[in-house]
Amino acid sequence: MDVDVNEQFLIYSSMDTYIRLVDLATLKAKQEILNLGRTRNQRYEFQGYRGGGGILSCKFSGDGKEIVGGDRDGEIVCYDLTQNKVSARV
Repeated sequence: MDVDVNEQFLIYSSMDTYIRLVDLATLKAKQEILNLGRTRNQRYEFQGYRGGGGILSCKFSGDGKEIVGGDRDGEIVCYDLTQNKVSARV
């Protein structure tokens, strides 16, 4: 769980491939679910487990334009909030 630098948005994860983005000013008016999982074409088999594991932790970047998450597959995933898509996977 993290709050952006302007304290406008809160993000949290729940052991799945999604990060929830909540607008703190309105709470009910805006809650987005961001998918950091792999698409069907990107999935892979690893010891019998389908890739794209759950997000264990998440944090806003310093400028608040990206979200960085660590998943249970050992990957670090960057989500670009301006483009609304995963921008990098390490």
